[in-house]
Amino acid sequence: MMKLNLPSPKIPLAHTIKLPSLPARRAEEQVTIEIGEHYVKWAVGRMHKNQMQIEGARFQYFDQANDVDISSYISTCYSDFKIRKKSAIGVIPAPLSISKNIDMPSSDAEEIKKIVNLHAGRYTPYSREEIIIDYLSMVVEGQHYTNVLLMIIHRDVAERFLRVFEVAGITLDKMVTPLEAMAGVFNRWAQPPSMNDPVWGVHIHHDTTDLTFSDRKQMVFVRNIAVGAKQIHEDPASIAAFVDELKQSLTTYHDQGVGRPIRHLLVTGVPGAVAAVKTQIKDDVMSSAALSEAQFYDMDFRERFALRENVLQYLNENPGLSFFDSFSVIEEASRLKIDLVPDDIKLRKKVREGGKDIINLGIVVMTCLLIVSLFLAAKIYLKNIKIDKLDKVFEATSEESRQLENASTKSRVLRELLEMRGRGLFVFEKFGSMIGEDIYLSGFSYDSDSSMTVKGTAGSMSRVFAFVNELEESVFFKDVEAQETKTRKEQGKEVADFIVKSYFTEPEE
Repeated sequence: MMKLNLPSPKIPLAHTIKLPSLPARRAEEQVTIEIGEHYVKWAVGRMHKNQMQIEGARFQYFDQANDVDISSYISTCYSDFKIRKKSAIGVIPAPLSISKNIDMPSSDAEEIKKIVNLHAGRYTPYSREEIIIDYLSMVVEGQHYTNVLLMIIHRDVAERFLRVFEVAGITLDKMVTPLEAMAGVFNRWAQPPSMNDPVWGVHIHHDTTDLTFSDRKQMVFVRNIAVGAKQIHEDPASIAAFVDELKQSLTTYHDQGVGRPIRHLLVTGVPGAVAAVKTQIKDDVMSSAALSEAQFYDMDFRERFALRENVLQYLNENPGLSFFDSFSVIEEASRLKIDLVPDDIKLRKKVREGGKDIINLGIVVMTCLLIVSLFLAAKIYLKNIKIDKLDKVFEATSEESRQLENASTKSRVLRELLEMRGRGLFVFEKFGSMIGEDIYLSGFSYDSDSSMTVKGTAGSMSRVFAFVNELEESVFFKDVEAQETKTRKEQGKEVADFIVKSYFTEPEE
């Protein structure tokens, strides 16, 4: 691990931030991984009580650019901090990116995108296929053009990140430049949220310095200079060169015309280097006419972020390191617009996410179908139970019904028999009242349809016909018909046998 022997101001205990321990159910971590030519800078943060808390920081220098060793070291960091979700934001060091400010004669977002994709290769010595670009647009009301800040990296840089992440088993969420995140943090540190003043941020690394210029809370100009804490510490004369670079950068910012005059200048980074240059910045840079109304702040980033004690201890043990860029990316992760992941990787990621969405939708649909099936199965089961109960009730009721029906049938038949028997006697009584002494009966039958058949013998044939007429005139008999008549001798006298059929009817009252 690299340690820079730079003087570092001691931080009073009052400035250390002590936060309560995390609850049992922890929020999701946000990891950033910066990969330089020979180093890895790793940091992790987590939301705690609506505040992003930095929970881990690591830096490792490699004598040779061995990507396999870098991947192994990254995996070790995840294991040491027990991070389950293997994903991170890739942070591209500022010296590995190229920035260009251009004015677009349009304010239409789609048109600007087409122009950038078509002409981006003109601003680098590489072909369009060799570079990856993204940009920020700032539209000012009343302005007929758009200020565009291009961020460009070589494709080899992105492919190296992808290889290292793949070997380490880490998912690459985004590939960002720390400049945008640092500009956002500088804006929050310099002024209240309601203000939109231009802000100039200076971040001193180990061997380089990042400059960000923001206006209306958006980064509009950036620059990286090749003077850092190492040069400032080893050669005090380099401080003058450092100040000259700041002046030139300020002049270039004004010449570009991309923002308004600076109102706030903030310096942070390696604590010893900040302490060494702040006086010269106040005397030489702040005295320029362009900064006549600006305010100067020198800040120790260790006091501005919410750090766990182990992180603060690590930073104090390595005073030559600055994690301001990594911590800024963690805090600004959700607000970063620039993403330098190659388009084909983005497309592949979208396809994977779309596939996951389809799978999740399928799982939801199958779950709904399963729930519906279980509901229907339960309903069918309950109905089958009810049907079984009804079948048992039906069987018992059917048996009782059959018994009742049999008893009812017997009762009805018996009643009919009794009624028929009584009615037959009643009919015979009425019929018998009309028979004289010269007629006697040999047969009498009465059916349920009220039909009556009488067999008898009269003293003469004329008496039979007279008897038939009497029956026809009676109110109790109708449709009287003599079906058979014949004469014969009985004891020397002539008699007439007859069969008469009729229907009995009762007169209406």
